[in-house]
Amino acid sequence: MPQFHIYSTTTQEVVATRLTNSSNGELDSVKHTASPGKYSYYLKNVIVYVVSAILQYAVANGTLSLLTSLAGEERGFATLAVTYVVAYVTICSPGLIASLGCKTVIVSVNIGYLLFSVGNFSVEYYTLIPAAVFGGYSISVVWVCGATYLNTLGVSYAEHHKTTANKMISYTNGISMFCFSSGFVLGNALSSILLLPTRNSATRAGVNNGTAAGLCSLEPEALAENKYVYALRSTLIGMSAISLLLVIFVLDGLKEDKAKSFSFTKLVGDMKSSLKDVGKAFCQPNIGLAAPLIVACGIGIAYFPGTFSRVYIAECVGVHIIGYVFIVYGTASAIASVCLGKVLGYVSLTTMSLLNACLNVGLVAFLLIWEREPSYLVIFTVAILWGVCDGSWVTLMSSYLALNLKGLLHVSHCIYSTSFVFGYSINYMFALVLTSQQLLILLAGSLLLVLPLYLVAEWLSNRRSISRCLGLPESSHSEE
Repeated sequence: MPQFHIYSTTTQEVVATRLTNSSNGELDSVKHTASPGKYSYYLKNVIVYVVSAILQYAVANGTLSLLTSLAGEERGFATLAVTYVVAYVTICSPGLIASLGCKTVIVSVNIGYLLFSVGNFSVEYYTLIPAAVFGGYSISVVWVCGATYLNTLGVSYAEHHKTTANKMISYTNGISMFCFSSGFVLGNALSSILLLPTRNSATRAGVNNGTAAGLCSLEPEALAENKYVYALRSTLIGMSAISLLLVIFVLDGLKEDKAKSFSFTKLVGDMKSSLKDVGKAFCQPNIGLAAPLIVACGIGIAYFPGTFSRVYIAECVGVHIIGYVFIVYGTASAIASVCLGKVLGYVSLTTMSLLNACLNVGLVAFLLIWEREPSYLVIFTVAILWGVCDGSWVTLMSSYLALNLKGLLHVSHCIYSTSFVFGYSINYMFALVLTSQQLLILLAGSLLLVLPLYLVAEWLSNRRSISRCLGLPESSHSEE
């Protein structure tokens, strides 16, 4: 008589059903699902999330780059203002993750991006403002939930293989920045390719000003009805839909998320608890002293697509090159981030931070003394080096926070995201009143001012007593 044996484990989600014939002992059928410790499980979910995240970031970049051209200056500025004000909701993202789980939050982010792209199909206030709310939510929460998901996958993988959690955290943070930069590249490539006929016709008509994506600015009404713009909008909506389907049906949830059940009371409680964790972490010296450097990094990252493209690229080589310069910049940033994520397993954060600071300040010094001349070589070289700096800063700082708050990964990424958004806001606020050179001086001065604070934070992070006395996870970079 056939015997049925069901094997299951509690620590790994492995369920195998074997139908064995007692007479010959043959295995007739096996049903097996991969476990969180298996390489195939890790690789599959990393690939699925990377593809989804690249599509998300491309949709965000492509939609925002078209906004002022399609909606006009007034409506475009109002929509961007709402988007970046709502982006401060990132401070609430740890509570959402604690209450709903990483995958559920990732799905909500994808829904937000889909509504954001659909809402921008019409350039009226009654569609743009609600779309800006959804876009601001998704833009602010996507980094926290995505980086937390990848970090948790990496730590789970490290537990079952001959590697350390520290190395996997740094590596997966590099992957997170790779997704961001690759989405930036894809968004600009789509804009440059699909809208090339529009730009060429505008150039022949004598129009010579452009948007951040290297597109010539026509009248908003005419541009909104253009068939190439329609094709780009439809493509962005399609990409949003594909990303949403991927995370719903293909991406696996974390084993920590399985026991989570939603209730409004639980959500409020998790929000309060997470906000307390964020506040307690900010009060920890080795975290609070590092936050100003993240703000300075946000200023630098916002400078390139904003002031640099308008003042240096447009004036030196023309607006028709902006999209291609952005593609080179994003590619350099993506490569630098994923490579640095691997290197950080063997080289200290302090060493790489000092090297990156020297490169960044050196670039700023060069731009301050450089007489703007038409030179493709200089523009593209600066784009590559600036991309390396930006990709490295994001990987370095997100890794530093995650390594010091390994027990609270979602809190560490919330601190990074909040500080980064604040730096972005500072750049755009001062860009209205300062010249490009004054902004460069602000960037270099802030880096030189806050870098010693970060070095002190690094020194403090190696002293276990600080975390113990504050009741937070141990803040040490020592490998376990």
